[in-house]
Amino acid sequence: TLTPLGREGDYSIDLELFWPQFQNFITSQKIFSVHPFPSLEVEMLHTGRLDIGRRTRIAKAQVNVDGLPYAIPVEQLNASLTSNAENSGRLEVVPQKLVNQGRAWEFDIYFTATEQDQSSILLVLDMEYAGRDYQFAYETIVLSSLIPPLPPAPAPQVVQPPAPAPPPVGRTIPKGLLAIPAVIVVALIAAGIYIISRTKPYGYLYNDRGELLVDFSSLPRKAAAAFISRDTVKGAELGVGELMGVSFNFGKGRVDIRSARTDPSVRINNRPLIEGEEARLHDQTWIGTQGKLFNFLLAPMMEAQPGTGDD
Repeated sequence: TLTPLGREGDYSIDLELFWPQFQNFITSQKIFSVHPFPSLEVEMLHTGRLDIGRRTRIAKAQVNVDGLPYAIPVEQLNASLTSNAENSGRLEVVPQKLVNQGRAWEFDIYFTATEQDQSSILLVLDMEYAGRDYQFAYETIVLSSLIPPLPPAPAPQVVQPPAPAPPPVGRTIPKGLLAIPAVIVVALIAAGIYIISRTKPYGYLYNDRGELLVDFSSLPRKAAAAFISRDTVKGAELGVGELMGVSFNFGKGRVDIRSARTDPSVRINNRPLIEGEEARLHDQTWIGTQGKLFNFLLAPMMEAQPGTGDD
C-alpha cells in the first residue's frame, strides 16, 4: 500500500522478498507514472427544505484537472436520484456555458420536488481519459422536501387595556414630528461613517515588461466616485484600455476583480473569469485579456520603471 502521491511524474519502487532461514532474498524494481485525473468540485447553494413544485438550483459543479478547468462533453456528467417514493422529483444537469463542440466545465444542478420525501443525489463523471475508462463519484448529496410539524398554538394571553393618557397642558408638538429630524441626522451620520470606513484602494498594476501602469493608492479619481465608491475602482478609471470591462473591489486583507462582459474574455492566473462573478487577487496575480498580461502586486517592484499610468 502506498500513501497518496501529491506530484505528477515517474516513481520507482523497490520490492524485496526475504527468507531468513535460508539467508536468501529476491529484489525487484518497478517504475510507474502518476498523472492527475479529472475530479468534481461541488458548491452547495441550497441546503434547506425544498418547496414542492418549485425548480430550485441546489448546487454548482465544476470539473477540473489538477485545479484547472477541464471541459467535458455534457453527457459525461451523470446525476442519479434515489428516494423512498416512486417519483419524488425531477433532477436536471444544465451546463452554464458551452465552450466548444458541446463541452462545458461548469454545471448547474436543479431539482424540482414533486412530493414530500427525502432524496439522495449522486454526481458521477463517466468518461475515457488518458486512454482508459475512468469514473469519479462525488459524495452523496441529501435533500429534503418534508414539511416539519406545526408547533402547538400558544395559549391566549390576557391583554390589559392601556391607561388613558393625561390631558395635554398647553400647546405641545407631537413626539412623532420631533423624532423625524433625529432619525434623518442619525441616518446621515451612519451613512457617512459607513462610506468613510470602507477600504481605500491599494496595490499596483504592472504590464508584462515590469512597467508600472497603476498605483491604486494615488490613482486620480473624480470626487464623487472617490467618495461614493471609495472601495471600488472601475476599469475605465485606470486609463488601460484592455481593462475597461472589469472593476476592482478592495476590502481589509482582500482584493477582488469582477468582469462585466464575456467578450473579450478575462483570465485570472489562466483561469477564465465568468461574467458577473468575482475572483480573489493575491500578490503577483496575473490578469490576461486581449492578448495582454498584467501583474497585480501588493507592494511595488523596486527595480520597475514608471509606466504609462503614472502621473
